[in-house]
Amino acid sequence: MTNVLVCIKRVPDTLGEVLLTADEQAVDARFVGCTVSAHENCAVELAVRVASADGGTATVLSLRSDA
Repeated sequence: MTNVLVCIKRVPDTLGEVLLTADEQAVDARFVGCTVSAHENCAVELAVRVASADGGTATVLSLRSDA
């Protein structure tokens, strides 16, 4: 039985709207959402295939800070 752990990272959504702050010195990311990249999606799909081939499990782990 193969158990697989996949670590993924949320990344800014490229379709989100990126604005500058009023002083134009920083990025205002309030309207930029997060997504999982295509690479992570492929890793999760492969983990599921490998694990299910012999009755194992696939687990996805993602961490983030509160900041």
